[in-house]
Amino acid sequence: MGLEKLKSITTEFEIREYLKKSITPLEINEIVMKLNLPITEIVRDKEDYFRKNLKGKQFLHDEWVKIICENPCLLKRPIIVGHYKAIIGIPPEQIENIK
Repeated sequence: MGLEKLKSITTEFEIREYLKKSITPLEINEIVMKLNLPITEIVRDKEDYFRKNLKGKQFLHDEWVKIICENPCLLKRPIIVGHYKAIIGIPPEQIENIK
């Protein structure tokens, strides 16, 4: 549904499957900067790994970056990254805000 919404806005995008090809610390920092949100806002706190290993613990930004790189399933998706800003596409209607 989100992909169809994105296609209705633009045809110029690339799908980055970071669960198949790892995400880099630089990419994570770019996403956080463009979202203008704390890094904890891009973490899926319903994931088993989070609930079993991270829930209730505090981490610094760089520690979160490392954790997400090592466990990319923790990264919320979809995240649409534009030239100057990014959005989390949940719900899919949010995708319209990338303009």
